Amino acid sequence: MDSALSRSMLHLTEVLQTRLANLCHSIKTFLMDQSRVVKSGNIYALEFLFLARISLVRPAKSLQLDEVDCLYPAIRATLLSALDQNLRATELWNSLSIIPPMEKRTLSNRPRIQDRP
Repeated sequence: MDSALSRSMLHLTEVLQTRLANLCHSIKTFLMDQSRVVKSGNIYALEFLFLARISLVRPAKSLQLDEVDCLYPAIRATLLSALDQNLRATELWNSLSIIPPMEKRTLSNRPRIQDRP
C-alpha cells in the first residue's frame, strides 16, 4: 500500500477513535447517526459491524484502535459496493427504454365505471 495512503487511513482511524472515545451509547447508534456517517441506516450499520466483526451492542467508547482500524475499511467497502450496485441498477433501468412512462392520472382523465366495456 502507498505510504501516503496508509498514513491517511491511520489518521482517519485515529479521528474516528477520538470521536468514539466519549460516547456512552452503542457503536450501532453512532453509525446510524446521519450527522456522523451519511447514508448509514440500520442495514448499512449492521453490514459495517458484521464486516468489522464488532458486536452491535458494544459501547462505542470500548472499541480499541485495532477494531476501529477494521471498522473504517468496512464502512468504505460497504458504501462503495452500494454505490456500484445502485449505478448498475440505474443503468439497467435506463436500458429498458421500451417501457412507456406512466400516464399521469387526473380526475378528468381517469376511467369511470360507465366508460368501461
